[in-house]
Amino acid sequence: MTIRVPRRSRYRDTIALAGWLFADLLLGLAMLFFVFNTVGVRPTPTPGPTPTPYPTYTPGPTPTPYPTFTTGPTPTPYPTYTPGPTYTPGPTYTPYPTYTPGPTPTPYPTYTPGPTYTPYPTYTPGPTPTPYPTYTPGPSPTPYPTYTPGPSPTPYPTYTPGPSPTPYPTYTPWPTPRPLPTYTPLPRTGLDPRSSTITLVADADALLAPGGPEKTRAVEQLRAQIRERLVAVGSRKAGIVLTFGVSPDPFEGNKIAREVNRVLVQEFPAIFETAILRDYHTIDPNRANRGNVELEIYFLIETPR
Repeated sequence: MTIRVPRRSRYRDTIALAGWLFADLLLGLAMLFFVFNTVGVRPTPTPGPTPTPYPTYTPGPTPTPYPTFTTGPTPTPYPTYTPGPTYTPGPTYTPYPTYTPGPTPTPYPTYTPGPTYTPYPTYTPGPTPTPYPTYTPGPSPTPYPTYTPGPSPTPYPTYTPGPSPTPYPTYTPWPTPRPLPTYTPLPRTGLDPRSSTITLVADADALLAPGGPEKTRAVEQLRAQIRERLVAVGSRKAGIVLTFGVSPDPFEGNKIAREVNRVLVQEFPAIFETAILRDYHTIDPNRANRGNVELEIYFLIETPR
């Protein structure tokens, strides 16, 4: 069987082959042109302007992590009531011994007087005698010595009774113990994980001024805005306050945030006096937003135990 190829199909194959050959010829000429240009003398390049290096990135301050919540101390239970010691009576009173009188004193022997004096017999005169010479009386008789009684017996000392015994003190019973008061648990305080955001608008130049009427006016405006914003979020105590001052300059943004935190503590101590306040910045090249302040407030919550 003979297959006949149409004439149009043969012409098409011929044209396609010629196109591929022409394309190969152009590719070869292009490669030769490229080789000759590469081998030739290159012109000396003129250096361009030195590129300005990018400023070194200075990281901002490391944010302070949230403080770890520390639970309050466990209440110390009241000690168990220990009764006082049992009353121990004192020793039995020993009476003083019965008084025993001393032995009866032996009396001295009865005085026996000497024999009665017998006078001489009456003188009978004899014949008148030749007087004797004048009688010279003899010496006076020595009288008996005067009776000296013996020493008086020493009387026994008068009985002096001993001191009266001191009676034991009257027993005073211990006071009746008072009942322990009913323990009332205190509420537990925590930090609300949901924050409340407040946006304020302030004049940065007047707020950062060292003093004067302009700064006083700027502080009054801030106070009025804070009071108006706090009506919406309530008057609970704040736990943590993050203050962001908006400015093209980060240092100026921190100063603006610091001034706002000072106004919070001085003007609203009941809410912000015990809170942790941190001043940060938000870099915004648009100077129309310079002086804006954004407060991120985390309030405290109380839950019963």
